[in-house]
Amino acid sequence: MSDDEKPKDLPTKSKDAAAQAREQAREYGATVFDSTRLRLDDGTVIEIPPHPTLRELDDDVLEALDQLDVDMESCDRYPDGPDGAPGALKIPYRRTDPKTGQTVRVSPPWDVQRIQIALGKEYARLRASTVGGERGSVKMVKAVWRAQGEEITKRQAEDSKSADSTVDLASVPPADSE
Repeated sequence: MSDDEKPKDLPTKSKDAAAQAREQAREYGATVFDSTRLRLDDGTVIEIPPHPTLRELDDDVLEALDQLDVDMESCDRYPDGPDGAPGALKIPYRRTDPKTGQTVRVSPPWDVQRIQIALGKEYARLRASTVGGERGSVKMVKAVWRAQGEEITKRQAEDSKSADSTVDLASVPPADSE
């Protein structure tokens, strides 16, 4: 085939393939990997970014979150497991000074710091407002992130390209040659 020839479409291609692709792109881009709008009781809308583990955040935000995670490695842990695996972090998170033995709690808590970094200036708006009559808090952001995670899990289960999909695939025909 020469460079100017257009490849032929497969006979299985839907005549609505482009529209279906646009719809799928809108569907996938609008909720899970994009910010979620949270309406405060005063009518203000703040943007809750995708969960940090999705890494769909501003470069500076990712840098600050990564540093927070590195800083948390110095927190006190329970003893290592019998298999040599590191013990879990003690909650509330705290650090014990090896020289003085004095223990200091991580403040604000790690969850709060993580959400403060992820939301930026929106965090102050959340805390200064109410949602459903309740003061804005970390748990509201966690609820949004939990819903995003559930949506991702649901989509993976329904996606025919995912390993554990609920969709049956047609079997692949045997090879023409051996």
